[in-house]
Amino acid sequence: MAVRILVAVHGIYGRRICEHIQKQGPADWQVAEIPLPRVNLPVIDEPEKYLPPAVTRADLLLHLGESHQAAQLVPALAQAAGAHAVIAPVDHSHWIPPGLRNQLRKELAQDDRVIVFPEPFCSLTVDRAGLFPPMPYDHPLISDFARHFGSPRLEVDLSDDGQYIVAVHVVRGSPCGSSHYAAARMAGLMVDDAIPKAGLICLHYPCLASMALEDRAGRIETLMHLAGQVFNGAVERALARGQ
Repeated sequence: MAVRILVAVHGIYGRRICEHIQKQGPADWQVAEIPLPRVNLPVIDEPEKYLPPAVTRADLLLHLGESHQAAQLVPALAQAAGAHAVIAPVDHSHWIPPGLRNQLRKELAQDDRVIVFPEPFCSLTVDRAGLFPPMPYDHPLISDFARHFGSPRLEVDLSDDGQYIVAVHVVRGSPCGSSHYAAARMAGLMVDDAIPKAGLICLHYPCLASMALEDRAGRIETLMHLAGQVFNGAVERALARGQ
């Protein structure tokens, strides 16, 4: 399915995700990048004034802003691009706090647009976004994206005695590229030691997820720690299939 994706970015992390999607995504995807302005006002009354003069048309908007002010631009940007759906990953809760998420859902729903907030980004699946709790959604464009990028799915080759990992293949990787990074460095790990070493290797790849401790459904941990857990879970499932 040919999809036009507009990636709104603030800096190097967003550009890295955009470049990874351009490199690893389907050949018929059209992935364009648009820079987000730095806005200091706490509340943006006329967001359309802060958009670039020309906005690339797109089916799906991927918002990778790094402030709550940038998140306030999402409805206007989605409208200018003609996007039918929006993925706004929450890599830091201060960038898109819960109240703002509800506001964005309501604003976009008025134009029959759907938005999801995977927290962290690598928690996205074909029908759910986030972990605590996983929020169901129903939109073909987001599901199509999540078939290629989101919650990792891996396949492993083991040694003849089943004790060592020989190779790891990424069937679906995290949008930031950490799955591919870790998979290329896991050869030689003992199966019994793969968890949690795999998650630690994954986090050596610079992660946008926050290191701030937060309470999520009674669990005090960081989003970066959750990202490592997501990858560990993918490795654990791959090992179960490979044995």
